[in-house]
Amino acid sequence: MPNFLSKICSLVSKSYTSTTDSITYFNKKMDKSDKAELFRIQGLAYKKKGDLQGALKKFNTALEIYPESSSVYLERGLIRLEQDDTDGALKDVSHAIKLDPENHEAYRARAKIYEQNGKKEEASQELKKASDIESGKLERNSAVLPTARAYVERGNKKMDAGELDEAMIDFNKAIEMDPNFTDAYMNRGAIKQAKGDIKGAGEDFQSAKRRH
Repeated sequence: MPNFLSKICSLVSKSYTSTTDSITYFNKKMDKSDKAELFRIQGLAYKKKGDLQGALKKFNTALEIYPESSSVYLERGLIRLEQDDTDGALKDVSHAIKLDPENHEAYRARAKIYEQNGKKEEASQELKKASDIESGKLERNSAVLPTARAYVERGNKKMDAGELDEAMIDFNKAIEMDPNFTDAYMNRGAIKQAKGDIKGAGEDFQSAKRRH
């Protein structure tokens, strides 16, 4: 999946149009997975505000566009779990694992569902799977890289996989190694934009512009 968040935010920083207008403009060139990711991000924003029904609608739309998204199935499953729909939650979370067997958060969610259903042994097995997968990812992601560009490239891959917090760590490291690396500021700004940190995103976009 292309690094579309960075492209959107790059468009925003250059033209100073609103994020909504920029997304609408850029949406014409997106593939299905990218469009679904935008709806996923919007759904997370609704969830953060406590509007579970609004979040559910966004996740449903995302899956109508791109039903191969493990992350969206997980998010919808978590919403259903909060709504006490354990059967629906289990179905969604299990499908998220089927689509991506490395989705450790989905295993943790399924463990929680099993725990609520009194299936302690199954819950324990799911938590072990999640821990093993996460440990393997942390080991791979903790490898020290030789250049700022290498950190940005690894951060881009994490960002496209939806691992925004992990990507942020790599972009921070890239900026630490090379304070003039424009792409690192742009991509870090894109993550902040996705998380709702508009001020922080703007500061990073301005830093990138000064160094361009």
